[in-house]
Amino acid sequence: MMRFQQLIDSVSNIGINREKNVTLHIYIVYSNLLAVSNSVSMFIVSILLFLFINNPLCASACLFVSINQFVVLYLNSKGKNLIARLHLFLSANFLLIIYSMVFSHKTALDTYFIVVCMAPVLMFSAYEIKWLIFTYIISFVNLIIEYTSLEDYLPNYHLLTEVPMVDYAVLLGLILMIINQVGIYTIIQTRVQNELRAVNKELNFAHLELEKHAKDLEIFGVTATHDLKAPISVSRIFTQIIERSLRKEKIDKVAISESVETISTSFNQMETLIDSYVYFIKVLQLNITKEPVNALQEFDTISKNLLAIYPNAKIILPEEEIVLVTNKMLFTSVIQNLLQNGLKYNKSAIPTIAVDFVKHAKSIAFKITDNGLGIDANFKDDLFLPFKRFHNEIEGTGLGLTISKKAAQKLGGDLNCAKSDLQGSTFILEIPIQTVNLN
Repeated sequence: MMRFQQLIDSVSNIGINREKNVTLHIYIVYSNLLAVSNSVSMFIVSILLFLFINNPLCASACLFVSINQFVVLYLNSKGKNLIARLHLFLSANFLLIIYSMVFSHKTALDTYFIVVCMAPVLMFSAYEIKWLIFTYIISFVNLIIEYTSLEDYLPNYHLLTEVPMVDYAVLLGLILMIINQVGIYTIIQTRVQNELRAVNKELNFAHLELEKHAKDLEIFGVTATHDLKAPISVSRIFTQIIERSLRKEKIDKVAISESVETISTSFNQMETLIDSYVYFIKVLQLNITKEPVNALQEFDTISKNLLAIYPNAKIILPEEEIVLVTNKMLFTSVIQNLLQNGLKYNKSAIPTIAVDFVKHAKSIAFKITDNGLGIDANFKDDLFLPFKRFHNEIEGTGLGLTISKKAAQKLGGDLNCAKSDLQGSTFILEIPIQTVNLN
């Protein structure tokens, strides 16, 4: 059943990727399915005519109709879906007229016109109204000719012996055609419903993401305001101290110098906070673009830069190279923060970080273990909350892990803390697997 569904999907999607107008996709699907089902139906009728009726010419005509349907698939595959649909419709109409003249006006072949006459409504969009009108005019003209005395004015070569078996074969073809139409309509409706469900699911997901972002930004805004007030207040106080010092007869240059240094530190702190806030918002709003990224190369580059700052540290990297298809900026941002934290919040004689990875069926998990300060297990749930700091004696904004978590989620994965205690921490960065060969 699964293979049959895959076959239907592959056939129905022929040529869709060549049509930029999404509204026309459903009409391409209809023409593909109709062409294939008509081909199968006419092939069955041709076999019956070959086996049970002594008229190879009629059977060959049905076989020709069966083969002719594949022109539709070819035209769709070349991006000419309008021509494909016109071919499908016009060939059905004119071949019916020709066959009724060549073989007989008196068989159930006339009834095919009723089914064919209904087809245009499913073959052309509202934007192709002129073609819809054109096909309806042809349908009704042919229908009037075949169901009135006008057909007597057409040639009639009687190349088919009119026996009950002929009507049975033609009737079988008609039944198959009607079943085809009903089946195709059902498939298309199911497809449309599935697409609507997918769209609704995406909209619900987007709505939840917006709610989360709104909540994050609300917390962010309140805390940011509070954090930015601190360096401003410090700067104001020391500015007043400098002002009072300048009013004295004897100016204390040392006190002024210390005050200026404090103000400068406050402004540096404010600048760091603002940069972190801007990057946090950028991560939330970033549109993801993916490219091949050599994971080991990125780890190696960041490690060398950090070892220049922490010369007594040690970073152990895996040897196997993996090239991921992901967003380079976000990926490097996460691993930069994790490696830097492992060395920054570390008082060991030899700060050490070990990097390893595990391949799962649908993702790759990067395991980053350090021998740093870690955090108390009681605060583990607060680890990724914004502005949460656990080692106030070391400078930081409290946004690093929050940004890294958001970045990992933007990549379609996640960042979690597997272990964190006074002996060190282990973080797991898991991102969806989409690898490319290095060779």
